[in-house]
Order: sequence, then C-alpha cells, then structure tokens
Amino acid sequence: MRYATEFFASLCARRAVRHYVDALIELQDDLGWRNDAVVADQLLKPLPRASPEAALGAAFARGYLASRVAADDQTLKKRWNRFRRLPPPHQARLWLKGEESASQLVDVGRF
Repeated sequence: MRYATEFFASLCARRAVRHYVDALIELQDDLGWRNDAVVADQLLKPLPRASPEAALGAAFARGYLASRVAADDQTLKKRWNRFRRLPPPHQARLWLKGEESASQLVDVGRF
C-alpha cells in the first residue's frame, strides 16, 4: 500500500500524501520487526534439540524476543489508530495554496 501511494503521489496534494505515507512507514517498520521476531523464534525453536549446549542461549533469545513484542503492543495500536484516522490522500481536504480563509477548502479527491 505504501509503494502504491508513493507511485500515485503526484496525483494528490503533497501534504496529504506525506502524512499518509509517514503513517504507513511507521506501520511497515513496526510490522517488519515483529515479523523478524516471529521468524527468529521459528529458527531458534528447534535449536535445543539439534545442539543441547545452545539450549540456554536459544531460550533466552526467544524469551527476549517475546517480551519485546508484548511490551510494544501499545505502540502498534497507536500507529494503527493514527493510520486509520487519516483519509486516503485522494480524499483529503486541504487548503488551497495562497488562500487566506478557512472557507477556501478544496476537496482534492474529486477528479
């Protein structure tokens, strides 16, 4: 979604696109490291059977990763809610450049 938004960015108001893409970048980063933690956990899980001397280290690493994911749930919720509240760039209402009054709003999503 981020890359599609960036691709079509020139069709929408710059500020609307910037806010939307910034929120998507935060979400993408957050979900990305969470996915990395899940993959790392899957790789560490069979390690104690394959190498008993690595069992303690693998258990520690898995516990650390799980605690990081659990501790950061509020950040993910906050980022998701921020993104959810933003209108898609083609539906955003923004000031016309150079206009002085609030009555000069334009709906940039109507082509």
